[in-house]
Order: sequence, then structure tokens, then C-alpha cells
Amino acid sequence: MSRVYIGNLDPHVGQDELMHACSKFAMPASVWIARNPGGFAFVEFSDTRAAEVVVAGMQDALLGQQRVKAELAKNKGKNAAPAGNSAALSLAAPVDAPRSQRHRAVLRNLPPAYECETRPPRSSLPPAASPPSSGTRPPGYPPAGVPARRGTR
Repeated sequence: MSRVYIGNLDPHVGQDELMHACSKFAMPASVWIARNPGGFAFVEFSDTRAAEVVVAGMQDALLGQQRVKAELAKNKGKNAAPAGNSAALSLAAPVDAPRSQRHRAVLRNLPPAYECETRPPRSSLPPAASPPSSGTRPPGYPPAGVPARRGTR
């Protein structure tokens, strides 16, 4: 993972706007915007080449009402993988996904042969099974019309 420092950031610029501006050059893995004090942000990319392309493209770009400065971050940040660990995996939802569907998972120290499978969004899952007809009851339940017996003391 490579991080890009974005300085002189307009305080009214949001995470979605910054992610959209960066995605013109390379798809960001994550965006963090400082709020107190504000004026800067860090954008993570999957590889160094993507980060370098964004630095070149975003340098002196107008974002909000201010021209930003962009440079490769000096350190890896608190969430970075330990040095020499190339097994880190980061998954991010598309920028246009609704907020409720944006998730990020970071898996570290996995064996190279490990395979990852993602669950489809709820909207693409098959409908739930319909409840059984009124005449049938699940095993262990009393017949219809007979009240369930509560535990005895």
C-alpha cells in the first residue's frame, strides 16, 4: 500500500469528492480526511505506481475553492502492514456504492494460497423461503390449537 498526502485541502471537501477526484487517475483503496485541525488528507492506493500517477495528476489541482498539493506520504501510517509484508489484502467497495454497502476488510499474514470469497449484496440474494402452511408445524412443536407448554419449576 502506498499513501498520498493531500495538503491545502478546502475544509468543505468531503471524502466522496476527494475519492472521485483521485479516481480520475487511479482507484483509491481508502481516504482519510483530517478534521481537527483540517486542511489535509491521506489517500491509500494498492501500489506505488498508482500513487505516483495520482501525485502527478493532483499536484496544484483545484479541489473545492483551493489548489491542493500532492506528494507521496513520508510514513506508512498506523494501519500499514509491517515492513516486508506483501501479503496484505485490502478490499474496498466502489465509490458509487451506497454508504450502507461500503466496507473495507484488511487481511494480513495470510498464506499465498489463501482464497478470498465475498458475499453478494443483499439485493442479489434469493428471496427467503415462505413460511410453512398453517396446517404444518415444525418438529417439536405441539399441534395447532394446543398451547405450548412452558417449562416447569
